[in-house]
Amino acid sequence: MSQILLDKVRVELTSDQIIAALHQLPARERERVRRELDSEQWRREFEQLLAKFQARAKKHPISEVEIIEEVRIVRAARRARRPAQSSN
Repeated sequence: MSQILLDKVRVELTSDQIIAALHQLPARERERVRRELDSEQWRREFEQLLAKFQARAKKHPISEVEIIEEVRIVRAARRARRPAQSSN
């Protein structure tokens, strides 16, 4: 059971009671609640993903020179494939 503080009044509600209350809201308000919950979930997932990238970057650092070289290699490979693709 969750405790919720509403205007200095503490209310204890189960998840089922919260869901039932949400179903009583007009569709527009339910959508607003859904967007709010989705945005929190998205933010948490994004922060986790960003932390993962940062950890990987610290473990395997890459210099700007290396990045430029990788870009050059990829672009050259794409250019090399273009004539082959256009002849199909």
